[in-house]
Amino acid sequence: MTDMKIFPILFITLLLTGCGDSGETQTADGGIGGTGVAWGRVTGFGSIYLNDIKYETTTNTSFQFEEPLRFDESHLKVGMVVRITGNNDGVTGEAETVEYADQLEGTVSGNDIAGSNSLTVMGQTVIIDLDTIFDDGGTGILLVDDLPIDAVIEVSGFSDGLGVIYATRIEVKSATWDGIDQLEVKGIVQNLTATTFELGGLTIDWSAALLPDGIPQEGQYVEAKGDSFNGATFEADEVETEGDGDLEWAEDGEELEIEGIVTTDFDDVTNQFTLNGQTVQITASTEFEGGGDSSDILTGKPLEVEGTMDGTLLIASEIEFGTDSADKLEIEDTVASVDLGAGSFTTVLSEQTFVTTTSTIFIDELTNDQFFSLASLNPGDSVDVNYVDDAGVLTATKVERE
Repeated sequence: MTDMKIFPILFITLLLTGCGDSGETQTADGGIGGTGVAWGRVTGFGSIYLNDIKYETTTNTSFQFEEPLRFDESHLKVGMVVRITGNNDGVTGEAETVEYADQLEGTVSGNDIAGSNSLTVMGQTVIIDLDTIFDDGGTGILLVDDLPIDAVIEVSGFSDGLGVIYATRIEVKSATWDGIDQLEVKGIVQNLTATTFELGGLTIDWSAALLPDGIPQEGQYVEAKGDSFNGATFEADEVETEGDGDLEWAEDGEELEIEGIVTTDFDDVTNQFTLNGQTVQITASTEFEGGGDSSDILTGKPLEVEGTMDGTLLIASEIEFGTDSADKLEIEDTVASVDLGAGSFTTVLSEQTFVTTTSTIFIDELTNDQFFSLASLNPGDSVDVNYVDDAGVLTATKVERE
């Protein structure tokens, strides 16, 4: 199995029959050229597109999950952040592994969606935006704004390892914690003592924990699990090292493309910044796609970086800026027509045409079709569209059929 730096090392692996081109849709953001690693959020299913490269899943594709009850592609959901390894020729390729594990499973202690678009969960700050997928898990909590204190949620997204997670997907596990189900939190060990350490804003009591990888170390990336939490201190039953304990997203020498959020500003002395906690090095050869330069690399900015790992550094060959949350617009309307050739659809009331891309998130609340895509839209469908207006060109970032 491919070594994972940030996801847990215990997985159930199963070889599956691939989906081929059935329900060919959108995918995961990001992409690579040649053999390498790509990280990004799932935006749809079928063949997997990564930055316009079409990855087929085959009988040799390995789907790997942290949870034993998840074992094939049907358990992947829109918004989950995945790691894909594979080969490609720049146009098409074959996925060798698709790997997923959440960033956090814990209890909500604060809900400030109305004020700061954030939740506090097990001492971690969980930030959401218009493209964050929210799944009520059958609990009837239909809006993230309505999440009550003590609800248990699973969070997938981009983390700095220091207590801030930019959520791409939130799934409610239960409306209230029963004090029995296991909770999980990950991060970089800080303020280590003989009995406690901190992960973000959470104090972990590890004095009675199982330590399969040895005593935790300051600065190490770990996962703490347990079922004893009093709102201030989490009594861990087990603390294990994530990968080799470094917050790195690929191995030395591997090609890597990573989608995420800038977690420290660009430093013009070292020519470095961090993306999801991964240190990125800019050189004279680094290209900026679609405008912008290093001065625009600021904390909280969405980016995609492509490059090669050199030890613990990602040497950036290409950087592309994403869309800030503040620039995203939202509209509810009815589909008037669909143009598959142009990759677009037009709405009735606004009479606007929205262009979709391989990074457009498609989600279906009408029939819960996992393979929902532009080809699934029909005139008369009610849709909630998140989009960006670039000089009159409306590009959909998320299309949700209601």
